[in-house]
Amino acid sequence: MTRFAARFTRLSAVLTAGPLRGPGILDLTAMPIDGPVLFSGSWGREWWLGGRRVVHEDGISDEGFDALQRLNDEVRGFSLPLCFVYIPQRFAISVVLLVLVINSCPHLHYLSMRVSFDVVLHGGVLLYLLAILSYRQMSCLLHTSDYSQFALVGSGVQRKVDRLTLGVQTVYRHVLPELSLRYQDAVRERMHRVDPQNHVLVFDPSTELEVEVVAHSSGAVWNKADGVDRVVATMGDSLETPGRVLVCGDTNSDLPMVRQAVARNPEGVMALFVGVNENLRESVRQLVGDVSRCCFVSCPDVIHAAMAELLNEKRATE
Repeated sequence: MTRFAARFTRLSAVLTAGPLRGPGILDLTAMPIDGPVLFSGSWGREWWLGGRRVVHEDGISDEGFDALQRLNDEVRGFSLPLCFVYIPQRFAISVVLLVLVINSCPHLHYLSMRVSFDVVLHGGVLLYLLAILSYRQMSCLLHTSDYSQFALVGSGVQRKVDRLTLGVQTVYRHVLPELSLRYQDAVRERMHRVDPQNHVLVFDPSTELEVEVVAHSSGAVWNKADGVDRVVATMGDSLETPGRVLVCGDTNSDLPMVRQAVARNPEGVMALFVGVNENLRESVRQLVGDVSRCCFVSCPDVIHAAMAELLNEKRATE
């Protein structure tokens, strides 16, 4: 794919639903991350460009980010970042006792404290230390016996730039439907805790296998077409003629890219989709409007083999 992109394309990009890192596509791909193919995560909200992570946070308020992080803590657990260079023993003991006291309060859901100490060291030198203690005591869904298995269903719980993705079922239906529905209801309950008025979080049962909780402020939810627009503009390119646009995908979340390409270059768009979902195939055909520019394959290996064949033919003619 890397050699195909370098030989035949002006701009190639991979838009994934998963995170960019932590782990994400950059940790998993066998292709060079600074090569001819650009990589993105979170539906194109975060990109790896020029050796650095570029994030598009527009449409998400500070309230939305906070609500999403608190929900993430509710589902996955709490974190305890503690930062200090030197604290005398009596202060260290106080901090430990403070943590124990907080931890023993089951109804204390959120606490953030900043504690600073002026410490006089030997020789009369005054050192100002800042110790930050941040603690969230949340009931954690994935740590309960009923729902612990969902940490291993699909991708478990993934934190993206503007949403959480939660696996609720496997492709072979290993999870009891009743349990999956109870888990989703429990997620909604915790959504209501952090966003009682439903101002910034949206529950989206995107597929039969996973659900999403999306943060927004304008009412519009980011999709992959927005990610395409950003990278094309950033690279100073265009989807319009001259040239053709090849959109590859395998789920309904890839359809906005097809729709965007058709709007900008109706005669030059081609669609290559993986899978046997006939409803998805029909949606692609209707969007493109020309079956001769639509191709459907059973697995990605077919695409890799076709790319290799084209490269071999090109090499033979040179």
